[in-house]
Amino acid sequence: MEIKNSENKKSKISFFILLSTFYFLFSVLAVQAATLYLSPASGDFTVGGNFTVAVYVSSPDQAMNAVQGTVTFPLDKLEVVSLPKSASIVNLWVQNPRFSNKTGAVQFEGLALNPGFTGSAGKLLSITFRAKQTGRALLEIANSSVL
Repeated sequence: MEIKNSENKKSKISFFILLSTFYFLFSVLAVQAATLYLSPASGDFTVGGNFTVAVYVSSPDQAMNAVQGTVTFPLDKLEVVSLPKSASIVNLWVQNPRFSNKTGAVQFEGLALNPGFTGSAGKLLSITFRAKQTGRALLEIANSSVL
């Protein structure tokens, strides 16, 4: 993320999401891939203002049933305000999504019950951030798996 002063003297934050792509084997006969991604991929935001980034899964070839992961964020630039789960493909949360503004992490772990999810844009959860200061901030998906 990049936070900068705009020409009209409003402080802004820009963010760029490192799209960490994770591939997993779904079958012995063929290799199938699932991808976790964040949307939107970039943006400019006013310091002190809130914005929302959604965590999605793409599993176009085979149904996914379980997902877990961590979204990391820079503590000096951002803080999490809330984790709305509305319109999620996850039917059962193994643990409710949680965040720490002390470690800069959002963790999630859930199940998409039978028949699972097949498609390119399965919304898992949303993360509402508050921009704290100007500069560049990088969001990253880490320690994740899709089954």
